Amino acid sequence: MNVLHCLVLTGGGTGGHVMPNLALLPYFQRDFEQVVYFGQAGGVEEKLALQAGVSFWGTRAVKFDRTHPLRNLAIPFVLGEAVGRARKYLVEVGATAVFSKGGYAALPTVIAAHRLGLPIVVHESDYSLGLANKLSLRYTSHLLTAFDTIAKGECVGNPIRETVTKGDPTRFVPLKGKINLLVFGGSMGATFLNALAVQLAKDPRFSVYNITGRSKVECDLPSYHAVPFAPHIEDYYAGCSCVLSRAGSNTLFELAALGKPSVVVPLPKGVSRGDQVQNARYFASRYGFAVVEQEDATVDKVSEAILAALSSPPTPLGYPEAIDCRIATRVRQIVIEHVEKNPKK
Repeated sequence: MNVLHCLVLTGGGTGGHVMPNLALLPYFQRDFEQVVYFGQAGGVEEKLALQAGVSFWGTRAVKFDRTHPLRNLAIPFVLGEAVGRARKYLVEVGATAVFSKGGYAALPTVIAAHRLGLPIVVHESDYSLGLANKLSLRYTSHLLTAFDTIAKGECVGNPIRETVTKGDPTRFVPLKGKINLLVFGGSMGATFLNALAVQLAKDPRFSVYNITGRSKVECDLPSYHAVPFAPHIEDYYAGCSCVLSRAGSNTLFELAALGKPSVVVPLPKGVSRGDQVQNARYFASRYGFAVVEQEDATVDKVSEAILAALSSPPTPLGYPEAIDCRIATRVRQIVIEHVEKNPKK
């Protein structure tokens, strides 16, 4: 069997763990005979993987709950079952290696791969390690990072979908004479930003396009446009004047690539582990993004930040194809080195 027979991609729970995997897909498919996806059955990763034409294998998964600790008591039982199923699937597909983007849906596959002696490569997109990736490093020493801030990590940048730079603004239909503002909170939406979008739509200067996610927003203002999901967000990027978003690393890297005037309201620490606050501050210092902390995010302050961002847009970085290729190349090198050091008897 070819030493680069089958690469298993894993990572999920939110689109932020999935989209970088799919951005790398063309490069992985160049190097491996087969690429498949393991993740939570019924999760966002299943939907996105299948849309991308990738074979999907589902297991169970339980997210660590910071607000309801008692719910975490079920994790060991669900995890044990999920690891067993992932192990069975890894053997069935003839897996050569695993590439993990983190998220709670990835951990069963990582543990199962370790038990089978497979090489595992972990990539972290955030400024600091997420919980699943911290746990995954018990099973591998191969850590690639998007930022140069994580000890023992090899900084290789963050994957970005090539389509992000190829949006068609005519599909967006921006309004002339208005500041066309795109508001979104990531793959799951953000209730706080949705409410803020409605308030901003009352300002005659703005025409607001709000990607709401699963939240239902009631607003009949002609300057407010609700979009539950945007599979071609690149069209909105291309047509909008400015972006108001959370501070997920994938979003920030995309906006930096485009040089899009941006205002970010990071998810506060406590609601999350604080990674978005760290991401936002990094991009503010490096690329000049405007940052408004959620507790300060009044309509007036956000409006001021939008105008400031428009007056001083960042310099576009462009689509960094070299980053995606470099990540895939490192994965290939690690897998080959592992096979050479651990020949099957």
